[in-house]
Amino acid sequence: MFVHTSNHDTTNFFSDKYLQLNSCGNQICNGNDFVVSRPNGRHDYLLLYIRSGKCTAVYDNKTYTLRPGNFVHYPPDVEHRYIFHKEYPCESLWIHYVGKNISEILEDLNLKGGVYNCPPSSKVMSIFNEIILEYQLKRPMYQTATNALIMQLLT
Repeated sequence: MFVHTSNHDTTNFFSDKYLQLNSCGNQICNGNDFVVSRPNGRHDYLLLYIRSGKCTAVYDNKTYTLRPGNFVHYPPDVEHRYIFHKEYPCESLWIHYVGKNISEILEDLNLKGGVYNCPPSSKVMSIFNEIILEYQLKRPMYQTATNALIMQLLT
């Protein structure tokens, strides 16, 4: 079993920018249990989307089984706890983002912390893949591009 507990991530920071991607990625878990436990959360928002398989997530002291199309949205400084079980190979996509106006944007979208369902779609996958690509390549204006993509994903 692998347990991830690091709170010393160099991508875990505040920003006074309107919106900023801190980090993102695609996680494929099979073969071992993979546990993420951050008792104090992070300084940014986390959106964890399940593409395939199953994942167990804890939010607000409630346990949820996440399946394809489900996502958990953790606000800043809220405990992160989720487990990918070896019995259920899982692929997830995730973004950590922050911004000075993001709480107002999320309020307008009625997107608070918690577990949500977003039926699997090629559009959602395409947006995640574009965010990850822009972040990896860091081309000129990548922050502007990722901001626009995050807004598309959130809406």
